[in-house]
Amino acid sequence: MTTRKNWKCSECGELGFLVRKTYCKHNYTLRWVRCTNCNYDIFTKEVIIDKSETVWKTINAQTVLELRLTKKEIMNNLLEEIRNEN
Repeated sequence: MTTRKNWKCSECGELGFLVRKTYCKHNYTLRWVRCTNCNYDIFTKEVIIDKSETVWKTINAQTVLELRLTKKEIMNNLLEEIRNEN
Protein backbone atom coordinates (compact mmCIF):
# COMPACT_ATOMS: atom_id res chain seq x y z
CA MET A 1 0.00 0.00 0.00
CA THR A 2 1.07 3.55 -0.65
CA THR A 3 1.65 5.73 2.40
CA ARG A 4 1.34 9.44 3.06
CA LYS A 5 3.83 9.71 5.93
CA ASN A 6 3.89 13.48 6.34
CA TRP A 7 0.11 14.03 6.51
CA LYS A 8 -1.24 14.93 9.95
CA CYS A 9 -4.57 13.46 11.08
CA SER A 10 -7.17 16.05 12.10
CA GLU A 11 -8.72 13.58 14.59
CA CYS A 12 -5.75 12.23 16.58
CA GLY A 13 -2.95 14.61 15.54
CA GLU A 14 -0.58 11.79 14.55
CA LEU A 15 1.34 11.57 11.27
CA GLY A 16 0.78 8.89 8.66
CA PHE A 17 -1.95 7.70 6.28
CA LEU A 18 -2.35 4.60 4.12
CA VAL A 19 -4.03 4.72 0.73
CA ARG A 20 -6.96 2.29 0.90
CA LYS A 21 -8.34 2.71 -2.63
CA THR A 22 -7.66 4.91 -5.67
CA TYR A 23 -10.37 5.97 -8.12
CA CYS A 24 -8.85 7.25 -11.38
CA LYS A 25 -10.93 9.66 -13.45
CA HIS A 26 -10.09 11.52 -16.64
CA ASN A 27 -8.66 14.75 -15.14
CA TYR A 28 -8.51 13.95 -11.45
CA THR A 29 -7.87 11.13 -8.99
CA LEU A 30 -9.89 10.39 -5.86
CA ARG A 31 -8.11 8.59 -3.02
CA TRP A 32 -9.57 6.95 0.07
CA VAL A 33 -6.90 7.22 2.78
CA ARG A 34 -6.91 6.02 6.39
CA CYS A 35 -4.93 7.24 9.41
CA THR A 36 -2.44 4.60 10.52
CA ASN A 37 -3.04 5.46 14.19
CA CYS A 38 -6.81 5.91 14.71
CA ASN A 39 -8.21 4.52 11.39
CA TYR A 40 -9.91 7.84 10.55
CA ASP A 41 -10.92 7.86 6.85
CA ILE A 42 -10.64 10.84 4.52
CA PHE A 43 -10.98 11.29 0.77
CA THR A 44 -8.62 13.40 -1.31
CA LYS A 45 -8.99 14.81 -4.80
CA GLU A 46 -5.84 15.24 -6.86
CA VAL A 47 -6.31 17.34 -9.97
CA ILE A 48 -4.25 16.31 -12.98
CA ILE A 49 -2.96 19.41 -14.71
CA ASP A 50 -1.59 19.91 -18.19
CA LYS A 51 1.99 21.04 -18.71
CA SER A 52 0.71 24.23 -20.36
CA GLU A 53 -0.89 25.22 -17.03
CA THR A 54 2.51 25.55 -15.33
CA VAL A 55 5.49 27.85 -15.62
CA TRP A 56 9.05 27.63 -14.24
CA LYS A 57 10.25 30.74 -12.39
CA THR A 58 13.56 31.64 -10.78
CA ILE A 59 13.16 33.14 -7.31
CA ASN A 60 16.21 33.93 -5.16
CA ALA A 61 18.45 31.74 -7.35
CA GLN A 62 16.06 28.77 -7.01
CA THR A 63 13.85 27.43 -9.77
CA VAL A 64 10.25 26.74 -8.75
CA LEU A 65 7.24 25.41 -10.62
CA GLU A 66 4.11 27.58 -10.40
CA LEU A 67 0.60 27.38 -11.80
CA ARG A 68 -0.36 29.74 -14.60
CA LEU A 69 -4.02 29.49 -13.63
CA THR A 70 -5.51 30.33 -10.27
CA LYS A 71 -7.09 27.57 -8.19
CA LYS A 72 -10.51 29.03 -8.94
CA GLU A 73 -9.90 28.83 -12.70
CA ILE A 74 -8.69 25.23 -12.41
CA MET A 75 -11.71 24.20 -10.34
CA ASN A 76 -14.11 25.93 -12.75
CA ASN A 77 -12.49 24.09 -15.68
CA LEU A 78 -12.73 20.80 -13.80
CA LEU A 79 -16.41 21.35 -12.93
CA GLU A 80 -17.16 22.13 -16.56
CA GLU A 81 -15.47 18.91 -17.68
CA ILE A 82 -17.39 16.88 -15.08
CA ARG A 83 -20.67 18.38 -16.27
CA ASN A 84 -19.74 17.52 -19.86
CA GLU A 85 -19.05 13.89 -18.87
CA ASN A 86 -22.58 13.53 -17.48
